[in-house]
Amino acid sequence: MPTSETPLPALLPTRLLFLPEIVEVLAHSLAQPDLFRCIKVCRAWYNLFHPYMYIYINDHLHNWPKILGRLYLPKTTPDDHKDEDWLLDLFTKHGHHIRQLQAHWCVTINALAAAQTCTQLVVLSVAGQSWNKTRSEMVESGIWRPPGLSTPSDEASLKTYEQHLRIRGRWLSLLIRQNSKTLQKLRIDQVGEIEKLDPEVLEGLLRSCERLDRLEISDLEWRDTKQINIPRLVEDVPQIQHFVYRSRRWNRSLLQASMPNLKTLTLETEVPIRAVFQLLKNMPHLQALWMKWSQVDYLYHDALGAILDHAPHRLERLSISWIGFRNDEYLAKNVLPWLPDLVDLATEHIGPALAQLIPTRYRNLRSYNQSNPVTTICPKCPLLHSKVNTLSVLLENCPHLTEFDGIEHRIEADYLLDHPWVCKGLKVLRFQIVGVHRLSEEEDMDYRQGRLFLRINKELVEKEKQAIEKHERLQVQQQRIYDRLAELGTMDQLPTEILTDIGSYFSLKDYLHCIQVSRYWYSVFVPFLWQNIDDSLYAWPRILKTLDSHDTAKPSGQDEKWLLGIFAKYGRHIQHLHLHWKVTIKAASIGNSCSNDDDKNKDIRVACTNLKSLSVADIDDNLTQLQEKARSAQNKITALPPSTTLKALTGPLISPLFENAFKPQLRGIRTEDQQLEDWRLVQQFWLLVQQNHAHLQTLRIDASLDSLVEMNTTGFVDSVVVDHLTNLVDLQYTELRCDTATLLCRLPRLRSLQSQVVITNGVLTGWYASIRCLRAYRSLSLLEIITLLQRLPNLNELALTQIKYEGDEEPVIASIDMTAPSALQSLRISWSSKWDALSLQGLSAWLPHLVDLSIGRMRYDIAMTLGVYYPQLESLTDPLETTKSRGGAIAIHSRVLAVVLSSCINLITLDAQVHMLDMSFHVNEPWECLGLETLRCQVRGITRLTQTEEWIYNDGCDASAVKKAVSYLLMDGHDYEAEEIDPESIMRKQAESVAQQKRAYDRLAGLKNLKSLQLGSRRHRGMSYYPDYLRQDDTLELTMASGLGRLSELKELEVFAFEGTSHRVGKAELEWMADNWPRLRELRGLNDRESEEKLKEYMYQLRPDVVLSDF
Repeated sequence: MPTSETPLPALLPTRLLFLPEIVEVLAHSLAQPDLFRCIKVCRAWYNLFHPYMYIYINDHLHNWPKILGRLYLPKTTPDDHKDEDWLLDLFTKHGHHIRQLQAHWCVTINALAAAQTCTQLVVLSVAGQSWNKTRSEMVESGIWRPPGLSTPSDEASLKTYEQHLRIRGRWLSLLIRQNSKTLQKLRIDQVGEIEKLDPEVLEGLLRSCERLDRLEISDLEWRDTKQINIPRLVEDVPQIQHFVYRSRRWNRSLLQASMPNLKTLTLETEVPIRAVFQLLKNMPHLQALWMKWSQVDYLYHDALGAILDHAPHRLERLSISWIGFRNDEYLAKNVLPWLPDLVDLATEHIGPALAQLIPTRYRNLRSYNQSNPVTTICPKCPLLHSKVNTLSVLLENCPHLTEFDGIEHRIEADYLLDHPWVCKGLKVLRFQIVGVHRLSEEEDMDYRQGRLFLRINKELVEKEKQAIEKHERLQVQQQRIYDRLAELGTMDQLPTEILTDIGSYFSLKDYLHCIQVSRYWYSVFVPFLWQNIDDSLYAWPRILKTLDSHDTAKPSGQDEKWLLGIFAKYGRHIQHLHLHWKVTIKAASIGNSCSNDDDKNKDIRVACTNLKSLSVADIDDNLTQLQEKARSAQNKITALPPSTTLKALTGPLISPLFENAFKPQLRGIRTEDQQLEDWRLVQQFWLLVQQNHAHLQTLRIDASLDSLVEMNTTGFVDSVVVDHLTNLVDLQYTELRCDTATLLCRLPRLRSLQSQVVITNGVLTGWYASIRCLRAYRSLSLLEIITLLQRLPNLNELALTQIKYEGDEEPVIASIDMTAPSALQSLRISWSSKWDALSLQGLSAWLPHLVDLSIGRMRYDIAMTLGVYYPQLESLTDPLETTKSRGGAIAIHSRVLAVVLSSCINLITLDAQVHMLDMSFHVNEPWECLGLETLRCQVRGITRLTQTEEWIYNDGCDASAVKKAVSYLLMDGHDYEAEEIDPESIMRKQAESVAQQKRAYDRLAGLKNLKSLQLGSRRHRGMSYYPDYLRQDDTLELTMASGLGRLSELKELEVFAFEGTSHRVGKAELEWMADNWPRLRELRGLNDRESEEKLKEYMYQLRPDVVLSDF
């Protein structure tokens, strides 16, 4: 025998699982499917976990309805063995494991009562207003009956529904009697129906339950039905402490019930206030009461106190629904004063009267809840003044408050920040914060565009600057609100609605941090993380580039199958999708990972089904590594044998939707496999569009999609886009040639349209007030423009390629009624023509509100027209980036800008980088647009010394300096004579240059409101810097000696650019800029040359807040 010193043998780890305590803890933590998997592990686990499979039975969940519904159907297969005998055997074998039962089917009660093994029930619930039956044939045919409840003589009489219910009542009675020793909670619906068939059932039933603690009875019958007698049911059951009664009308017999031990009472019926106080008097130990307010029989303070013998009741929890907002004052003045011990209150709202009462009499209040919980926030519900800020009274005066669930209550943001809270121990909080300032839709677009321009060092317009400043102010307010909420405890305790509202302000990096906090946060913030997907941003291009490669440097598993799985898992969260890669289109369009040939003819399940906006662009330019190799190999093929000539092919249709939708087309040199892949890819994209037709609001498609396969836009687009996408707000499709009138009629919510605008016969019938922006990818005649202005009364922006002038339209235009001018504010013309001046004159009467004009290759006659016919113009832009075109150089008149500056007095923005101001001719012409804030052009025509002349001037400008310069030129191979260079002419030329530049500076200094001054030209594509041979020689020197100091009046200047000019900016000029331009934030024009790199470093030391860039 082991002695006291002998250690006991340690329990093997493998035996720990077999301890009953551990098994019970594990089993109660597992869901039903997990338990089902556990019993399949081995025989030992089967014996351990199998009893817990039957601890809780609800025949309305899992496969129970399917099994019980087919219980009496004819057997169709030999394996279909689940009949009434199978159910009886099942409950006979496992009935002793059942502890909680929720029965919705008659046959469940039938089998359990007949099995006589279900004797350990703790909770029994018979829920539902009607009992589910398997089939009507179960009453008509001779079915199995449990022994002792029916006899063969009774089988012939079981024909009516009531007789069938009576038998069911007897089975229920038998089941309750079998569990009378253990049953603690009992819920029975349709008690009146059961009692009508057998009045003596429930009396003895409840009397036999020794441990019954909670009783729920439902008698949801109409008013002509006899109500049950509650006192007769409960007066002999003194152990009941919790009673719930549901009925369509108030049962007066409750006032006769003697339940002195009752602690909680729930009455889901309208109760008069007199009856409420009578119940409180009969139940002195009642702690919690849930009831519905009755709008009759009002009694006031003294009358209610007389019912209670003027002794306050000890009730601690009160929940009242249906009270109505107008009864708030009655509740506060007459009812609640008799309940001084309340710590838990639930009403539909807190009004002013109740808000004043609670801080004075219920400072110990621990919980407030809405009696009718709301699961979602509706921001469009009207704000009632009395509902706003009343919640804050509790948070300011109830220090013991731990729970507040009032989702319909609102607190103004400013009021929340100005009043401190004392309930620091709050664990549950549900309410709405209103009055939080937000950016409007237009301001939000300006803010996002402004942030983008800041990153690329581009100047901002005034609206973008205001939007950024307003966003910064809003961030401060929102941060203060978050700090106030953070005082209440951890964020996990906040409801999902508040976390969702907070998450709408996070960045992508914030979401990545949030999903790593906990599983709860993961479930809340993952939809935000995948809400906006743009495969041209972040790490998407790098991942997609190597998706089909075998590079060992890339992370393992990142292949096409991985991408398909990602979209299949998270695609339902994506709302805004921007596609630039073919592989992404495929992943978004296919919900599974099957991509082999065997699955191509199967139905495609789309992964992204909740899209609100969808755009595709440049998909033929973004290729994976294997796709690039295949294209390179095809480009090297100069000639193909006749047998291998490539042909335009048609592939299989993945849906009948694409019947006759596409045409075979050979674009470039593509193999047969590439053509078939593109054929399928385009179908997948349009299937993605079709699957999201219910909520798609934005659709943008560029020409790269149609370059893969030519599409029949006339029939297919009409059936898919026009007929199904009725919720579209923004449509951009460059190849769309649908009739504009038909398109606008079928898309009533459309606000922005960019397509090949087609006006049949020049007539547009109807009025379309929803359109705000229209961009036509073609030329429009003057009559078509006037028609659009007339039929689109709220049009704000119109863009077209060119204006076509047709003389035969003049009589028609003259006959058009001009009593209602257009509200158009922005007009953009890609390319001007010789008729534009005449066309703009004819349009001037229609465009009295035009303030923004963009016209490419602006002509002199157009400039003359603007000052006379469009004096209200505020912004003028020439979008051309270069004076080179396919046909040769573009002629730009040198007086265009001079005319504009002297005639457009209200101009604020002038952006014409290809135009120049010739200071040698036009410096003396008056400028009338003194409110100009943005000026972008080339200041040219300045007389400058050549490089040789500059050497001579800097060396003293005498005969010796000339000889020295000539010697250097001869050494370099130049043929110069000293007599050809006159030092005095160099001095006169330099003096003239300085005088000319000073006049130019004086003219620019007169524009005191300038915020952006850009004197250079845009670099050519592919250049990282401006070489010296491309610099213009006749530009400003930008030195202090040439008069740069005259620009000291430009105190508002924020952007100064001089790229492409022959400037002489040095340290002295940078010091002057840093001192005299306090608002300067961007300086462009210093290249990457060694000397200018040092200047950049010096400027950074002077003004580290200024962004320095080459372009």
